[in-house]
Amino acid sequence: MEQYKVSGSKTFTVRSWNNKSIFTGEPANTQAIHTNLEDWTQAAERRIVTPFSRSNIINQDGAAWRHSRDLINPLFKRAELDDVERFKKFVDRMITLIPRDESTVDMHPLLRKLFLDSSSEFCFGESIDSLRDRTGQADAFIAAFNRATTGDGKRIHPTRTFRKLMFKYTKDDEWMADVKIVHDYIDRCIARHRDTNADMTAKQRKGYFILKGMSKDVSDPVELRFQLLGIFSTARELTAMAFANTLFLLARQPDLWQELRAEAQGLGGKAPTSFEELKSIPLFRYTIMEALRVRSPIVLTRRQAARDTVLPRGGGPDGSSPVLIPKGSMVWCDKYANTRETTTWGPDLDTFRPSRFEGKKLGWEFTPFSGGPRICPANQQVISQCVYLLLRLVQEFESIENRDPVFGFKETLMMCIESRNGCEIALHPNNGV
Repeated sequence: MEQYKVSGSKTFTVRSWNNKSIFTGEPANTQAIHTNLEDWTQAAERRIVTPFSRSNIINQDGAAWRHSRDLINPLFKRAELDDVERFKKFVDRMITLIPRDESTVDMHPLLRKLFLDSSSEFCFGESIDSLRDRTGQADAFIAAFNRATTGDGKRIHPTRTFRKLMFKYTKDDEWMADVKIVHDYIDRCIARHRDTNADMTAKQRKGYFILKGMSKDVSDPVELRFQLLGIFSTARELTAMAFANTLFLLARQPDLWQELRAEAQGLGGKAPTSFEELKSIPLFRYTIMEALRVRSPIVLTRRQAARDTVLPRGGGPDGSSPVLIPKGSMVWCDKYANTRETTTWGPDLDTFRPSRFEGKKLGWEFTPFSGGPRICPANQQVISQCVYLLLRLVQEFESIENRDPVFGFKETLMMCIESRNGCEIALHPNNGV
């Protein structure tokens, strides 16, 4: 943000070693990049993918991406029909693990387990059941998954500059062992699904899940693994951290918790059971969206120019004119800067204030789920799950209290941006309820 002020423009160039990148916080440029798909490519991302993530819908282009998108879109639309009821049982299990004696709890591990269980069932037809695991196997898987995704991020970022050193980053026996644990789990799920003699309950065979729908069109088990991994990683990690950041912010403004409780009272102690019902409690939705604005888990997305093209803003003496982007140029869309414009968000834009979304017509200045044809197909599912979870916690607990000795948000980068100190809070149960 300081660099935007120094340059006097919402678009500037950074030169590093033998390459350069363009950063832009202009909503108009974000729109151009995310809607003119023929002008922009993910080729740079595919060249540096690691053995963990490989190629999937996240980094594909052209016909391959369209094929993957055509497979996934109807799967998510169908999932919306019964998602709330499916999600409820995992929320019930997590709530029982929250201390009732007002002691400190770090919500990061619990939220990771919650969304690991729900996303594994949603993706593979069977849950890892980490919230009920007493053997330690689920914790071992979570640890391996965390190390694999953390290592994936660490290897991708340096190799954007030093791609020739990629071999050095992949020759890591400990990291490759973690990668193998995650891959083997998904491969076993695929094998069980395809084996007609698999030990699967009738309910699981008849139930709906992503693997079941996708395997009809993807015959290669390796390709299927990486497609599923792209969905599974995002559903598990990003949603968990988006909600953790919401609790982080609410713990520092506990009065907002009481406003949410007041709105929840209008439901008579019941929780909605459908997407449509969840839309009837707007303050909860605004709270999730404001948390995504203030502390989004993802703040930068990158594209490479597939041919000579133009961004509508960034050129000229004041940065308001079009700017030429030569083929091969790297452009970073800065979501953080998009949400830090006082003319759009008001002078208190650094304050966590959900009411700012009331009556607001959202455009390209707010793209937590990307936008255009490549918008996250699960965007409504993520919002609805977070709204449902927040509602259940507000109904169950009278107040929230920060227990982190550090008031500010200290960032760390794993798969996404999250709080380095976790989300240490205390939840006070309803007295006599």
